[in-house]
Amino acid sequence: CALGTVRLRTDSAVPDLVMKMPPCDPRDPSVIPHDAQPYLKLAPQTQSISVELTYRDGSVSEIKSFRR
Repeated sequence: CALGTVRLRTDSAVPDLVMKMPPCDPRDPSVIPHDAQPYLKLAPQTQSISVELTYRDGSVSEIKSFRR
């Protein structure tokens, strides 16, 4: 329930693709709805991914980059 959106981008330092998070169930906040897709399938040639998290309270994380 903590995340509002995830911004990411493969092979770039600027995450600009938005991955919207599913609605939160406060009675069971750790459950992932059956129709949600909380993952990505990356192309084999992907070298890195940059990620920025926006939390439900509006605060934003720093951008983190991960190399394969």
